Amino acid sequence: HPRPEAAGGGQAAQELAGKVRAEEEAWLREELKKMAEEKRELEAAAQDTSRQFHMEQHQAERRLKDLEFNMALKQDLIRDLVRTEHALQAAKEADEERIEQLEAEIANLRSQHDTGAAAINES
Repeated sequence: HPRPEAAGGGQAAQELAGKVRAEEEAWLREELKKMAEEKRELEAAAQDTSRQFHMEQHQAERRLKDLEFNMALKQDLIRDLVRTEHALQAAKEADEERIEQLEAEIANLRSQHDTGAAAINES
């Protein structure tokens, strides 16, 4: 037969084990609450980071489109400048050729004038 003291000791051990189990369960519940709150905070931070990323990505895409537009505009301006430069060069060459023709015509007219003046002086 078990001794009464042993039976009381077993009950105390069971009570102690029950208290330990209850404390462990309470601690686990508290840890689960903390983890759930930390999870919510991390998810909210991830959503904020995702929103920020998408806003910055949208801004970068808009800046890229602006840069592409400005680059195309500048390329058009450069092409216009090159065409204008070629047209001015052609006009300059045509003007220089015309000046040479006029100078040759003036020299010819002077020569004719001098020849005519000399013929008049001899007569």
